[in-house]
Parts: sequence; C-alpha cells; structure tokens
Amino acid sequence: NMGVSINDNMGNGTVTQTTTTTSSSSSHHGGGNVIINEPIRGCGGNSCMTPGNFNAALSTIKNQSFEDTRLKTAKQVITANCLNVNQIIQIANLFNFEDNKLDFAKFAYDYCIEPRNYFKLNGIFTFSSNVDELSDYVQSRQ
Repeated sequence: NMGVSINDNMGNGTVTQTTTTTSSSSSHHGGGNVIINEPIRGCGGNSCMTPGNFNAALSTIKNQSFEDTRLKTAKQVITANCLNVNQIIQIANLFNFEDNKLDFAKFAYDYCIEPRNYFKLNGIFTFSSNVDELSDYVQSRQ
C-alpha cells in the first residue's frame, strides 16, 4: 500500500489517495508487450537455497534413520528456506512411501519459487491417484 497526497489548488483542498500495488511482469510476444498483473507467488519472490546449503540440507535429511524423521526434517528445512522445483523433487525422492512424497509435495508448494512448474512433480509418483491429488491441491491453492 502506498499513500499519496495531492494538493488541489483549484478546489482549495487536499485529496488523499491510497493505492494497492501488485507486481507485474512483461513478456514479449511478436509485436508487443503483454503485462500480467498478479500477486507475487512462491515464497514471496525470494530465491532458492544455494547449491551448497541445499546439499548440506539434503545430506541431513538423507541421514535420518526413519522415514517419519526424514519427513519432519525435510519440513523443518523447507519452512526456513525457499526451493526450486528440482530441489523439491530431490527431497521428495528420498521418501520410500508415496504417502510421504505426497505429503511433502503438498507442504512444499508454498515454499516453491516457481509454482508454475510444479507439474514436474507429477513424475515422482507411481500411482496416478497421487498425481491427481497433488494436481487438485495445487489448483486449490491458486
């Protein structure tokens, strides 16, 4: 939100206007620019974990003896960091059980810097029902 004051000499008064701003991106398509106004999604516009930090986190998750502990650790890591789709896939593939992969994939959505590419996670699932459930979840979050 941004407050703007304008002095109006003609009307002998002051006009105050409050404007709400959203981010915009433009892309070039053939002959002109297309402006897309939408709120920033995906971890507030932050960048993903650096490769060094991500590899350390991946190693920590991988070294957990039990799948439940692995899932809790993965959620702890992601709560404090933003990830790209490929990083989310790498973590999800550490889980042996589809239910845990799905749980993590749903949880990670809000921490993904590129939510438009989230469809790439469909490839980590063996069962189409899990693909459908993740797709439905993502659609409900948009």
